[in-house]
Amino acid sequence: MTAWDTTLASRLLTTNPARRASSLVLPPSAAASSTAALLHPSRPGSASSRAKLTRDDEVAAQVATDLLKRPAVTEHVTPAERVRVVTELTRDDIVAQQVTTGLLRRPAVARKTMRDDTARMLVNRAQFDNSNETRDRIRERTPAVRAIEHTIEYLDLVGSCHGFVATLGRLVPQLRGQEFTEDERETVRRQIGRVRAAADWLEGALDNG
Repeated sequence: MTAWDTTLASRLLTTNPARRASSLVLPPSAAASSTAALLHPSRPGSASSRAKLTRDDEVAAQVATDLLKRPAVTEHVTPAERVRVVTELTRDDIVAQQVTTGLLRRPAVARKTMRDDTARMLVNRAQFDNSNETRDRIRERTPAVRAIEHTIEYLDLVGSCHGFVATLGRLVPQLRGQEFTEDERETVRRQIGRVRAAADWLEGALDNG
């Protein structure tokens, strides 16, 4: 335990909580170290010292808040410690949501965050889920919406079948006289098999719903 930690502990253990908090005037480097100790009780060090430092949660919270408001203090906090502090302070979902929203409004942060495959996948998933929730609410409030969606889906289905048949009607006549290698014929046969499977799937969906 450092000399500054000893000083901090003795000040925290005085009788008046407000006086304890206001009397903690430490150099930036010592304040940064003490703040990390307050926010991370699992940090290596004396167990008895940590217990004394955090005995009064109200004082510890006030001290940590005041210290983190000092730019000179935060400059001495390492990036790893900053990440740990932010993680500790955003365990509550409401707080995490507000912090994340604010951070993603910074273009550079949002751009670099979306380079992470997992983060990008989770954001896309959240957008999809939100869209589904919005669509479900609209369906509940306006039953006619489902009928409209059914009509759109029906037209898309019929249009897809028509487009496929029309494409084949244009391409097949052009195949006369053309010679294909065995690999090309095998590739086309595999695709025909996929078309048959898709057609069977569609027919089953029509019959069984």
